Amino acid sequence: NMQRYYIQRKIQKTESQFEVAMFHLGNRIAGGTPTELAVEKCINDLKDLEIAGLFRSTLRNMKSLGMTFEDALFNKKWGALLFYPSRLIRNIMLAVTDTARTGITYAAESMLRIARYLKNIRETQEYIRDTLSDTVSSMKFQAYFLTPIITGLIVSMSTVIVLVLEKLGEYLDGIDMGNAMGITDFSSAFNMKVNTSPEIFQLIVGIYLIEVVIILGIFLTKISEGENKISQWYTVGKMLAIAVVIYFIVAFISGEIFSGLIKEAISNIIA
Repeated sequence: NMQRYYIQRKIQKTESQFEVAMFHLGNRIAGGTPTELAVEKCINDLKDLEIAGLFRSTLRNMKSLGMTFEDALFNKKWGALLFYPSRLIRNIMLAVTDTARTGITYAAESMLRIARYLKNIRETQEYIRDTLSDTVSSMKFQAYFLTPIITGLIVSMSTVIVLVLEKLGEYLDGIDMGNAMGITDFSSAFNMKVNTSPEIFQLIVGIYLIEVVIILGIFLTKISEGENKISQWYTVGKMLAIAVVIYFIVAFISGEIFSGLIKEAISNIIA
């Protein structure tokens, strides 16, 4: 999903600039400027934005191929919208060109109304994002750091506990403490590997980690972007990659630290 995700982000960025483009073009046409000249002036107004490419392609079709404004956008072979696969932009331009058939003044008015409508949508989206920012940040922190750190510590500590019990059983057998307590074999009694080995326990915790990260990634995408499968699985994949790496790093480092301390403590007791 990575390449599809970046293409989608580029389209969304272009859509976010369409509000400004409609406002400039509508103002030019409302002032009595011919459509071709208005498009050319809009290119200068929007030269630093990606949406300017749409107007460049449209103007090139109108000048070089003698197309109308509508055909320059929607021509099946050379139309400018072929390079901008956005439903939002296509539907807006369909509405504008359809209104332009009744008069250029109506087209300019529709462009300005569409610009105001897009502005209201953008402000609403920004308000919703601000409202949900704390929830989204909390879920990201839990998926990227909290869950892998906790699961990594659990795995390392379980391995250390198994090691301690195993060494403790061998030590108690060595001092014949089992006869006094009526236990013939402390090593077997304390051997946790018979039922659940550290490897199996790590597999169980690892599956749990993967499930939690996937669930958090899906919820996070639905909260912030709605039903967007491309962004959803890209987010899940990125979260899994980071979470698994942190999980192994935490499990390895904590295992080395705790096992070293436990081994030193046991060796002091045995000595």
